[in-house]
Amino acid sequence: MKHGILRDAQDLDSQGVAQVVVSRAARRITGLDVEAAVKSALLERFGFDGRAFALLLDGGAPSVVVEPELTGDLAALDLNYDARTRRVTGRLTMPGSAATRLKPVRISGQLVETAEVVVPLRTIARGETLRPSDVTVERRPRDAQFNDVLGEMKAAIGKVAKRTLMAGAVLRSGDVQREEVVGRGDIVTILYEARGIAISMRGRASEAGAIGDTIAITNIQSKRVLQGTVTGPGRVNVSPHGGGQIAAAR
Repeated sequence: MKHGILRDAQDLDSQGVAQVVVSRAARRITGLDVEAAVKSALLERFGFDGRAFALLLDGGAPSVVVEPELTGDLAALDLNYDARTRRVTGRLTMPGSAATRLKPVRISGQLVETAEVVVPLRTIARGETLRPSDVTVERRPRDAQFNDVLGEMKAAIGKVAKRTLMAGAVLRSGDVQREEVVGRGDIVTILYEARGIAISMRGRASEAGAIGDTIAITNIQSKRVLQGTVTGPGRVNVSPHGGGQIAAAR
């Protein structure tokens, strides 16, 4: 190279660089963008409300990038929909994009019914009590084993994990239980109230229970077995219907 003029490729000092990659800004289209475009087209063209459905694309979401200055919504064209099989096919385009105009993106897939489910946001250890910040509600495809899943936050919050719960895994009714406030073998206070009479005595819990559970307790003095409702830590109430047993137990 002489006087700043590059005469030959050999004049270029690569400093050991074997490959040069040129990159430019672009907007990447996500699977959620594709699903939104298809659902919008289904509603407009077929009157089909797809909010309770998820789109499972054959081969996964396509790799689509468009010009970064385009901020509009993706559109689905030439859409075909089979109501019996819920299969869809179509073509994706981004208005104003030369990329999708020059290289059309075709898709095919199936709509599957979804339902709201509760999932942990982090790994929950066995014995931990679930807090509102630990779980969230998501829509997931409904399957044959969907009957016992938890669909509301209130069904999980305040419950105790019966085993380790993984983040993102659908919670089922058998995964959690109400927090036990009386343990098996615990000494408890048995309370009986009826017609202005209040009786308390000591007992031993024959089984564990959470608030609201009916458990068996034994009067320590008389050894009589009673049925009562757990009302708090170490407290069990016996209803008036068990008055005969209470009288015999005193």
